Amino acid sequence: MSSAVVVTGTMKDDRTVALDEVVDVGSAKVRVVIEPLQARKTRSIHDVLSEIWAEQDAQGYVPRTRQEIDAELEMERASWDR
Repeated sequence: MSSAVVVTGTMKDDRTVALDEVVDVGSAKVRVVIEPLQARKTRSIHDVLSEIWAEQDAQGYVPRTRQEIDAELEMERASWDR
């Protein structure tokens, strides 16, 4: 028994499937299992960022202040050899 090949495709009509890639199995008899795939939803960058920010808020995340970032940058720059 050979190994199974999983490939996606598109139903063209009730009996025809157009595969997304070539499957080299010759003229052998094969088993086909049809599993409809959900269309991928496209979300805007604003929606994605809003979801991230909401999750961070729910976890109690507190972002650094501008002053904290500036102080960290100043310390890093001060450590450089001049």
